[in-house]
Amino acid sequence: MIWLPFVATALFTLSMLQRKQFLRESRLPFSDFFPSLLLLIAGMSLVAAPFDWSVDASRATAPLTILLLVIVSVLGMLWFEHFYRAIREESLSRFDFLAVLDPLVTIAFVSLLFPAERNVHVWAATSVACVALYFGHKNHHAIQFDHGERNLLVGIGLSAVIVAIDRYLLTIYSPLAFNAIYMCGIALLFVLRYGWGSLQAGYRLFLPLTLTAALIVANTILFFYSYRELGVTVTTLVALLQPVAIGFIAYFIYKEPVKPKLLLAGVVVLLAVLYAVLRVSTR
Repeated sequence: MIWLPFVATALFTLSMLQRKQFLRESRLPFSDFFPSLLLLIAGMSLVAAPFDWSVDASRATAPLTILLLVIVSVLGMLWFEHFYRAIREESLSRFDFLAVLDPLVTIAFVSLLFPAERNVHVWAATSVACVALYFGHKNHHAIQFDHGERNLLVGIGLSAVIVAIDRYLLTIYSPLAFNAIYMCGIALLFVLRYGWGSLQAGYRLFLPLTLTAALIVANTILFFYSYRELGVTVTTLVALLQPVAIGFIAYFIYKEPVKPKLLLAGVVVLLAVLYAVLRVSTR
């Protein structure tokens, strides 16, 4: 199962790029397509759920579990909003620079809450990778907390809390079962918040919305399986490869300027990730 976080990260990168392209071209208000997108995600998640549906019935009906499901659904809705606004408002190279904070914050928060997630090799590799990415971008960006960056930073904070709750709930639900419940909860909240959106816009954008939904469902399910099999900290560490990949894609596809030293940073990150994954997988 060592391949799980790598494939999940690759799919997340593809889905993020596809969402960036979609948002850049459509320029629609979020209320016009969010409900349609989340309903597609929920539908696909329900279709996939029977292939691995298992639930610890005694714990699933506990008040704490129900409360956490409600909380994680609300936080998930807020994360989608802030994440999409950040994608629309920030350049890819700017986005991936700030996104380096996401794995670092998540690993720190989850390690604090779950002793089983604490691993000196993961922490060492994370520190080396984050330092490499910081110096790979250091002269390229300065942190200025404009509106787009604030959305991303809020999303990073929400992501850490969401992943910690996911980690607990995945001891009660199988990844496919939890994904279906989680996505249906978020879809319901979006419909309650925005209504059904613009049916005309949803129909006109059916194909790109369907592709976006499929990529989101696939990478989310793989991340959940990786959380359960390898742990959150290892999976999140592998996600540090995403900013490197996005940096190169931003340069080669979107023609955004990227410093050559990003190549060296990418090599360092890859070596750090491989070191941690191999050490943890051979324990």
